[in-house]
Amino acid sequence: MIKRFLLLNGLATIGVVLNHAAGWGYTALFWWTDRYMPGTAVPDFSQLDSPAYFGLRIVEQLIIFAIPTFLVVSGFFMAFAAKRQAAVSWSIVRSRIWYLFIPYLLWSAIIFLLDALQGDTFTIEQYLHRLLTGSVTDGYYYVPMIIQMFLFAPLLVWLARWKWRVLLGSTAVLLILVQMLLYLNDIGVIVPRWLMFWTQSWLFPGSLFWFAFGIVVGFNLHPFKTWLSRYKRVWLVTAVVLFPLCLIEWEIIQRLSGQLFLPNRITLLDSVYAAGIIFTLLAFEHVAPPYAPQLSDLGPKSYGVYLTNTLTLEMAARSIAVFLPAILPFQIVFQPILWVAGLGIPLLMMTAVSYPKSPIRAYYQYIFG
Repeated sequence: MIKRFLLLNGLATIGVVLNHAAGWGYTALFWWTDRYMPGTAVPDFSQLDSPAYFGLRIVEQLIIFAIPTFLVVSGFFMAFAAKRQAAVSWSIVRSRIWYLFIPYLLWSAIIFLLDALQGDTFTIEQYLHRLLTGSVTDGYYYVPMIIQMFLFAPLLVWLARWKWRVLLGSTAVLLILVQMLLYLNDIGVIVPRWLMFWTQSWLFPGSLFWFAFGIVVGFNLHPFKTWLSRYKRVWLVTAVVLFPLCLIEWEIIQRLSGQLFLPNRITLLDSVYAAGIIFTLLAFEHVAPPYAPQLSDLGPKSYGVYLTNTLTLEMAARSIAVFLPAILPFQIVFQPILWVAGLGIPLLMMTAVSYPKSPIRAYYQYIFG
């Protein structure tokens, strides 16, 4: 089962790259339209509901399980580390946080430097705020959020060992409450600001369930495997049926919002879909997907890819916008180029740093985690 969790992490890593690439796809369709259609005022949403738009939406929906998967896997390995103890030690927590924060700080500093070279500078308070909230760049919200999970780990591990039903029930309620508030906000219902504060993606309430679930699984692996196997066809059918329903749900939300374009986020229905995908991949443990060994090898490199792919994707997308703008409306061409850049370049960097003769090999963990 440990190998299966590594495989899941590898799939989620690819999913994150595809999701971030889709974001640049929307940029190309709506905000860079003037690059290939001279005289167009941007943003231009004339390609909304086009085949290119729905292609991006399908990709986003397919991989929306990525962040829940990262959290489940992190929780599972936290339980694995604490399995022989009465409670998880703070030394384990400190170690996990240290190897998350140092690479995050390094790549954030690089992004800040590149921003400064383009004239975008901030006050000390603004830099600290961006670091603490993960708003350094799109996608970095995950880092402060997972650090919060690790800070709660001693309590979560104790509950998972002795009161796991209470833990899963309470965190599931938190997830549902956060999602309901987001639904209301999306459709224009005025929600008190102090409540909406807790729905922000860099805070733990809306995602704690997945981390807690991973810990519970780690302490109850054999009963969990039996339960998964008993209903494995249910999980598969759930994922297949919910896939189109989730696509429809978001289009309804977008229209009810009154906005022409609403950036995608995980919804309550998406959460059930994500559970269906995760459970299916775990339940069919003996069914190996294509390139399973490579996906498992990618699993331990997930954090390094996560930190670096946003930068490599931006460089690739902006380079195409300057030198080959005619490609931008053709997502069937643009997206694969971004996928290769978003995954391939980070992996090449990690390979170069870990090379035996590399002068910075000893610092690999501080660079990529």
